[in-house]
Amino acid sequence: MNTLDGRALHIHMARVFLAQARVTRHLPCAHAMFLRWAADRRRRAAQTREPVQGDLFGEVQSTTRTSQRGANHEPQGKG
Repeated sequence: MNTLDGRALHIHMARVFLAQARVTRHLPCAHAMFLRWAADRRRRAAQTREPVQGDLFGEVQSTTRTSQRGANHEPQGKG
């Protein structure tokens, strides 16, 4: 048996809630409740998502800062 955890569980539950919202669209309170629950699960899924290449972006940012200063730039000191 496959068990869902983390982000996959939140996405699955959001889909279930959206399906129930479609079924109960003639009942305003139930429809709105399922839509709110689905939105909450999608937000939770987005929060659990980890950056795919976080280290790569960190290196790119530090390289960009170096290139903005210029290759031949020397720090000015007192002296």
